[in-house]
Amino acid sequence: LVMFSSFVSNMTSAMNNLNKLTSEQRNRSATLRQYINDNRVSLALLHLILDYQKSAKGGEKKRLHEEDVAVFKTLPEDLLQKLHEEV
Repeated sequence: LVMFSSFVSNMTSAMNNLNKLTSEQRNRSATLRQYINDNRVSLALLHLILDYQKSAKGGEKKRLHEEDVAVFKTLPEDLLQKLHEEV
């Protein structure tokens, strides 16, 4: 029961962190859109900015490893083994 409670707590924490990151990303996008609209930036420049934003994000991304995911540290051995079989 303690393991399950710990797992649920870790999962809830991970989901809250994900929601926070998603919310921050939405806010940044909304701010960019508002600035573009308010200042009547050309469509051509908008595309250049968005293309740059996409490529910059691509550079930030890295492949996650199992040890980077806190929830996996609380999984029972049988679930970890199934994860290893699929990945």
